[in-house]
Amino acid sequence: NHPSLKAGGERVSIAQALLEIKKAEQRPSLDLEGGVGYLSGESVRPLSVIGGIGEEETGRRKASGRYYQSTVSIEVPIIKEGAFLGQTSSSVQQARFGLLEKEWKNRLLRREIALKVAEAYIDLLKNLKAIKIHERVAASFEANYNLALVKFDKDLISRNDLLIAEVQLAAARRDLSIARLIYRRSQKALAGSMGLDNNDRYEINIEDIPGPIAPFHPLEDLVAIAQANHPGVRAQQFKVLESAEEVGRVQSEKYPLLSLLIHYSIADNFAPPVNDQW
Repeated sequence: NHPSLKAGGERVSIAQALLEIKKAEQRPSLDLEGGVGYLSGESVRPLSVIGGIGEEETGRRKASGRYYQSTVSIEVPIIKEGAFLGQTSSSVQQARFGLLEKEWKNRLLRREIALKVAEAYIDLLKNLKAIKIHERVAASFEANYNLALVKFDKDLISRNDLLIAEVQLAAARRDLSIARLIYRRSQKALAGSMGLDNNDRYEINIEDIPGPIAPFHPLEDLVAIAQANHPGVRAQQFKVLESAEEVGRVQSEKYPLLSLLIHYSIADNFAPPVNDQW
């Protein structure tokens, strides 16, 4: 439910789509084009103007009428961004490293959110235990006050002692009310860390958490494990690789482009024969 995780998932999806786009740019492409129109006038191409006649004219310079035209073309990129057809270009590698960076950042975000949920849960558990303690303290002071009230009625203690017992009971009840307010606030904090609105209806069973069973590793081992496996470190590594591929992509722009382009067109003035061209 957490909105940050949903946003992280969308960033990963965007990076995946960008990788597919970069891969598609390296593949052969098929284009289809078609249209109809109306043409009236003389040829305005330089060769026709200089030669005094149209290239395809048969004795007349002006023409008018409707026509249709359609073209299919195939382009095969042989060399693009310094990579031959079938090789992985710098832009594809850059997009791939960008996707890996987003995925590791999302893993890091998941761990951070899980840690916040755990912290809020522990805080809620502590506040629940505090309420129980304050309830026992308030019950104890209430019993002391009732006993002091009985003693005062029998003239066994002074009014000052009775007032002291009453003040202690009031202070214990005030502390209990504050503990309950803090507990309700920690409930909202836990709901917020889980990505839930405070108005959501949910039920969470608070259970005690056992202490650590396995012994801790030496600090040097923990640092080495973190450097090898921490999502933040891995994300930064892929960020560096992505930047290096960006440099390679810019450098590849100095190389020539080589493509094989094949096209076939047909055109007609709605009267046979049909003209075609390779």
